[in-house]
Order: sequence, then C-alpha cells, then structure tokens
Amino acid sequence: MILHPDMLMVTLPNGVQVHNPLTACISQTIDVQFSGPLVNGTNWTFVNNSHPKSKCVDVDNPLWDSYCELYEGESIENHTFIEFISSDLVKLNRDGEVTNSLGEGQTYLFSSGEKLMVKDIYHSSYQGYDSKVAFYLKEPVIRSKCVDVDNPLWDSYCELYEDESIENHTFMIFISYDFVRLSRYGEITNSLSVGETYLFGSGEKLMVQDIHYAPTVLSDSSVDFYIDKPNIAVRVINWFKNLFS
Repeated sequence: MILHPDMLMVTLPNGVQVHNPLTACISQTIDVQFSGPLVNGTNWTFVNNSHPKSKCVDVDNPLWDSYCELYEGESIENHTFIEFISSDLVKLNRDGEVTNSLGEGQTYLFSSGEKLMVKDIYHSSYQGYDSKVAFYLKEPVIRSKCVDVDNPLWDSYCELYEDESIENHTFMIFISYDFVRLSRYGEITNSLSVGETYLFGSGEKLMVQDIHYAPTVLSDSSVDFYIDKPNIAVRVINWFKNLFS
C-alpha cells in the first residue's frame, strides 16, 4: 500500500480505518501492527496501542487520595465510565451511580461516601482523538458522629459535616456563616444560629454549639451540636401521640 499526503484516512488490511500519519497523529487503537512504504520510499508503521490508558494513581495530597484520568470508551477497573462528555461538562458512572453534569472544579459525593472533583475536561469531536476527564477521588472517611458526654443537660455531643450523615438519619440541609438547618429522622429544624435550640417531635432537644462554614469546594463545612434525649416516660407518651396523630 502506498500512502499519499492528500489521503486523510487509510484503510488497513484488517478493515480498520485510521488517520493518515502524513496528515495527523494516530490515536485510534488497532488490533495488530502493519508496515508499508510511504510515497518517498520510506516505511510507515502502525503500532498496537490496545492497552487501556485510563487509570488512577495515589497522590500525596491532604485533600485527595487519588488522581485519575479516564478516556471515553474505556473504564477504570471496570467500575468507572464516562456517561457523557462535552467541552465543559462531564457525567461519570462509578459502580452504577451516575453523577450530575459536572464542570471543572465541581464536586460530587457518592452514596458510598467517596468524593470526586473534576480537574480537567478534554473534549475532542475529531475521529481518532480521544476525549478524557481528569479528576480527584477522596475515599470515604467517617467524621460525622455523636459521642456520649458527662453533662447534666445533654446526652451527646455531635459533629456533622456537609454532605455526610450521622448513622443515615441526621443530615445538614443548609449552612451559612450564621445559620444551619438540620434534618433528623425526617424532621427538619428551623434555621438555627449558635446557642439556639430546637425541640423535635420525638422529644429530643438539640442545641447548636458551633458553625464552621467553608465557602470553597476544597474545604468542608460542619456544625457541632448537643442532643438531649427524652426519658423513658416522655418517649412512651410521644410514641402514643405519634401513633394516633
């Protein structure tokens, strides 16, 4: 086969079409290696590039555990795929959970607790050139929790981080520099500032101790609060009230 500079595409003996190496770089995967003469008499070679390029590597970063590059049409260990990619947005599928459409610098928290931040989006609409996304991953860390305290007014002291939960029943609905709203067992509090309290229908009482608001995507907002649980008699009364309400 003789290659000419004005041939944009070349069909190999196995039927695969690739870009002419005289006019463009080759990035399309082919099955085997072929060689042949160019118009000036020298040889050309198509090299087998069938090994995957998508991967994650560990990073020495206090905010992230891994840095990943994922190419369209490939996967990372058969569990992370590109669902959609454009010049400024990407949607990823990780273990069956699909992210929102994310731009560079935006984050997504998976139900597993893993956190992802898109670093760069490289989109190509030309055949033979691969689109890819680069992103960071943070493994889940259990930071939100409640601990018992030796305090005559309160039973537990709790720390709750944004986008996390305490035992899947207490979540942060809203947070700002001065106010926070929480959901506990499905009941949502008013907007509370430091020192303010809220009485739940269950009889539990909550008081906000501190609000730590972080407006950047690289830091996590959190709230500290106390919980006072009702005694047994109050719990039974509230149970009957809820039963017949």
